[in-house]
Amino acid sequence: MKEMAIPPTIYTLLGGGSILAKKKMNAKKMMRLSMLLSLSLILAYVETLLPPVWPLPGMKLGLANIVVLYVIVTQGKKEALMITIMRLLSLALLLGRFLTPGFYIGLSGALLAWALMSLGLRTPLSVIGLSILGAVAHNVGQLSAAVILVGSTSVYYFLPYLLIAGLVFGSVTGLPVQLLIERRGKRPNPFS
Repeated sequence: MKEMAIPPTIYTLLGGGSILAKKKMNAKKMMRLSMLLSLSLILAYVETLLPPVWPLPGMKLGLANIVVLYVIVTQGKKEALMITIMRLLSLALLLGRFLTPGFYIGLSGALLAWALMSLGLRTPLSVIGLSILGAVAHNVGQLSAAVILVGSTSVYYFLPYLLIAGLVFGSVTGLPVQLLIERRGKRPNPFS
């Protein structure tokens, strides 16, 4: 398989110290991750066009997290972090939301979700359990960022509703990943 050097833009965007920058990635893996990033962007964009699914501000299903969950389980946590960061930056730039309060709120939720799902890989959680963990962590991360930006803890009033939503939406987004992994016959843990 032919090895391909990582383009300097990805190296720069990820801070110059990513796994992709330290080793060469084969062309097949780079193409697969690029397609998954594209799918994640499409799902995130489509979700911005949908009406709110819950009467709370900014509440969304988290369709793009289907891709992140799939990547973290089948490709690895570093690759999932790359997809997460690239998706957030690309979508924010495309929609004109880069460096806005909404960008910071979304970034904090996504990074906390990624971190806890990465830790959850070492536990006996199922794929749906990982998805629920990620959804709840995403909501907690977003609320915590909102508390910092607003300067008031009254935002935590929404926490019970967001925990319930994380449980429901995490199950909904985790199910297709679980079914896809079972259908492909892949083991759900990349460390095995």
